[in-house]
Amino acid sequence: MNEESDTTAATPTTDAIAEPVVEANSQVAKIDLPDATDGAVPAWVKVPPDLKIPRNKQVIYLRFRADMTDTPAKGERQAIIWSNNLGDQKLAIMRSDRDPNKMAEQMAKQMIRSVDGVAADWTGEPGIGNIDVWWDAIGPKCRSILDRLFVQLHVAKQTELTDFFENCVAVRLAGG
Repeated sequence: MNEESDTTAATPTTDAIAEPVVEANSQVAKIDLPDATDGAVPAWVKVPPDLKIPRNKQVIYLRFRADMTDTPAKGERQAIIWSNNLGDQKLAIMRSDRDPNKMAEQMAKQMIRSVDGVAADWTGEPGIGNIDVWWDAIGPKCRSILDRLFVQLHVAKQTELTDFFENCVAVRLAGG
């Protein structure tokens, strides 16, 4: 074999590099939260006995595999989340000191109601439920999933927006 053919074979084309990235990104973009179903809590979920779940609220049970976290030696991590109400939003805004750079993270964190089988603890005290310690330990991959879930729970889907603007809005010119 000559040197030129070795070099050519070892150097992928730009198309070969770009294609998987585009494919991976488009696949991620299509992943949405499944529709809520009636039924029992999954067997792998540890629900704290004192957790009060609001009636008719969509509850999401999350299991983060150990190798996705920044602390795999601690094993799988869990969370129970649901959407924020106005009070939750006010708490998140206060924790962010009204800094827009901190607000998104605080809004996503506020959805967390339980971690690893205990109620989320916002006091800052040491313990299993300390939300800041847990948030740090799960790492950026898991935190980005929670950020994504925040958006899916709090922002209308394209189909909902289309229906709203096509069927639920009427615009008129006031007399004149």
